[in-house]
Amino acid sequence: MVKGVRNPFKKIVWELLETQNKFLLSILHFLSHLYRLLYIVSRHFQGAPKKLPCKVISVGNITWGGTGKTPFVRYLVDKLKKRARVGIVTHGYGRKRKNIGVISVHKGRINFQSALGDETLLLARNLPHVPIVVGENKREACEFLCREEKIDFLILEDGFQYPGIVKDWEILLLDSTNPFGKGYLIPRGTLREPLSQIKRAHLIIQTKVDSDRAQDISPFLKIHFPHIPVLKSIHSPLYFRRVGKGEKIKLEEFKGREAISFSGIADPTYFEETLLKIGIILKKSIRFPDHYPFQEEELKEVLLLNKGDEEVIITTEKDEQRIPPRIAEIFPIFSLIISFKIVEGEEILERFLRV
Repeated sequence: MVKGVRNPFKKIVWELLETQNKFLLSILHFLSHLYRLLYIVSRHFQGAPKKLPCKVISVGNITWGGTGKTPFVRYLVDKLKKRARVGIVTHGYGRKRKNIGVISVHKGRINFQSALGDETLLLARNLPHVPIVVGENKREACEFLCREEKIDFLILEDGFQYPGIVKDWEILLLDSTNPFGKGYLIPRGTLREPLSQIKRAHLIIQTKVDSDRAQDISPFLKIHFPHIPVLKSIHSPLYFRRVGKGEKIKLEEFKGREAISFSGIADPTYFEETLLKIGIILKKSIRFPDHYPFQEEELKEVLLLNKGDEEVIITTEKDEQRIPPRIAEIFPIFSLIISFKIVEGEEILERFLRV
């Protein structure tokens, strides 16, 4: 039985996958290819891609979530904002409100969390002077941003599969712990499209290369995509922050401490590995589905049931955005603040951004 999946359709699909029934898996595989065909056909009816009056940098992946797009977008903005005006367009995954049209998040106006989603809220709080637009329709959102803000660079978050606008650069992130989604398209695997489509990328960044589960995919990429530069990156821990208080705690202050962690992200294992490498004694890890909407009573019950007297509670910076304020008052919760760090090939990205 699949636990923690609230969407009935997703629950049925995952339960079918768990049965490992060859007939059912064959049907799902066929449906995934049919979906891909319909997607390709639909692209031809959208008309020619729209050329915008600014440079467009697409940041995307070829698999379902968890590659580190949000930390990289933040990193990219920090690189560009010193010499140019930058804006961001994002879908706002994890938000409660749907069909919202276009919302501009700027100058601290972020009092509508349900319309944004945790990733967008995280970007807005860390980049308060950067215009961010959330929209169901990416083309409409991009045109709105260019019309309302005089920007030099538009960063399109999760744009690799979107054909509606002309993109100057396609930056593709590959999660080193599961780069090719088990080799199958959704729903049998987590590939959004065939691996051959990696060829559209101008730049590839392998993320989480320091993980114990990281795979060396450099030989594969060099053989099949020799024209695409490949960089390597990690999520580097910076410090802990007391949720609801803002107090900063150095990493070494928690070294040797017993802790429990909870998270609702696509790759909780990498987060937990990072805590262990800091030197934290992780007594228990509580995992929720990605973008899980924490409810006050439910989270209170879970934490009371699992927390020991001497243990600290640690979560991720993304999960911090969804913690009810009352919970942060009752429990001393700390979020791990990380930064995106390129450990190999940063000069290649610098050259890209100077063009």
